[in-house]
Amino acid sequence: QPAAAKEIPGRGIEGVLHNRLYRLGSASFVAELSGAAPPHDPGRGVTPVYLGVAGQWLACFQLQDGLRPEAQATVDYFRQAGKTVVLLSGDHDLLARQVGDQLGIRTTIGGYLPDEKLAFVKRLQETGAVVAMVGDGINDAAVLSAADVSFAMGAGAALAQAHADAVLLCGRLDAVADSARVAGRTMRVIRQNLGWASVYNAVAIPAAAMGLLNPWLSGVGMALSSAVVVANALRLRRSA
Repeated sequence: QPAAAKEIPGRGIEGVLHNRLYRLGSASFVAELSGAAPPHDPGRGVTPVYLGVAGQWLACFQLQDGLRPEAQATVDYFRQAGKTVVLLSGDHDLLARQVGDQLGIRTTIGGYLPDEKLAFVKRLQETGAVVAMVGDGINDAAVLSAADVSFAMGAGAALAQAHADAVLLCGRLDAVADSARVAGRTMRVIRQNLGWASVYNAVAIPAAAMGLLNPWLSGVGMALSSAVVVANALRLRRSA
């Protein structure tokens, strides 16, 4: 069992074993300990994870993960809705761009550390953009907290879930698109209800004040107005 093991967000893990310090993570992180460049370049479409000790590179693990089946449909939904989709990744830039090309995402940035992701989102917000963020790792915690609305994956890191506005328990990206659809319908219903209530009050209150409506008729009208608002809101339940 390694002693004093700790995780460095966005970089890797280090720990002491048999009085030797080991590092597992990105090339730059391990290079600070091993003191030499990685012995070989990673293959296309893989994420390299290096292991090293002082003055020596021990191993390179090449990790590969396929796209989620629902990823393309989710990206297409937001693009067709006129939203700008951006891919920010801690993986090396080549892999991030390959994924972005597969999904048709124009803005793809790889090799970002947690603070760089956070700075990117804050720059967008300074221009007036409303930012929604989806993430699943410890490295995403800060940016999930800073986004205007954020989603963490149900199978992701607990720290990411704690900083997100919502957790996708189903673990599917298309749940984000479903949430956007429901949110859009909800806002339309709210505007409809506010419009109806404003029109009713603008007509009924002056009429009652001038004695044009009997008190009982005003009460019935108010009850009917509330019933219309509730019935309109219930449409969301049927369409969810």
